[in-house]
Amino acid sequence: MPDPAELIPLFSTPVFKARIETHSITPDHINELEYTVYPDGTGKQSKNTKVLLSEPFTQLKIDIDKYLNAFVFDTLKIGQGNLVHVQSWINMHDPGDHAPKHHHINSCYSGVYYIQTPYNSGGIVFTKSPSHMEQIFAHPSEGNLWNSSEWEFPTKAGDLILFPSYLTHSVPKNESKEKRISVAFNYFLEGTLGDHTGQVTLRIQ
Repeated sequence: MPDPAELIPLFSTPVFKARIETHSITPDHINELEYTVYPDGTGKQSKNTKVLLSEPFTQLKIDIDKYLNAFVFDTLKIGQGNLVHVQSWINMHDPGDHAPKHHHINSCYSGVYYIQTPYNSGGIVFTKSPSHMEQIFAHPSEGNLWNSSEWEFPTKAGDLILFPSYLTHSVPKNESKEKRISVAFNYFLEGTLGDHTGQVTLRIQ
């Protein structure tokens, strides 16, 4: 890039990554839960959709809340409302399973915490929405954060990924010989939001 010049990430989509090294969740805790197969057969989801509100996940929720509050209020500088847990569940992907492209509805902020990520079990892939795709496409000489329509984050156990719920994401096929296990979750902003004719007061049940 010629000097002087600067590259400005205008209207970029923020994705927050952190590490939570310690928790009290064991394989027995994961296996004791009941699971249902996703309708498309691509993996399993715990029947309990509020796992972070129960033992032994409550300490993990405290850590997630700490990072989520830092992301939303310290980094994004959101000045209204409070974050409220809406759903949380275990995703279990056996060898050969994957997660197709999707986004999370009725939620403001979502995230994933990785409990078990065998080698070659897949990361998380984020995809630009069609409204943000370029009208003319020429192949880049190399892919980077500035020119890619998809970007995969490799993940390992203990990683925490936070992102706006509207952001499309997917998980590649689990090419390992073990299960890939993660906790997914959604949070909503509660309280008086906006102002004047755009003001609304929300309470999450």
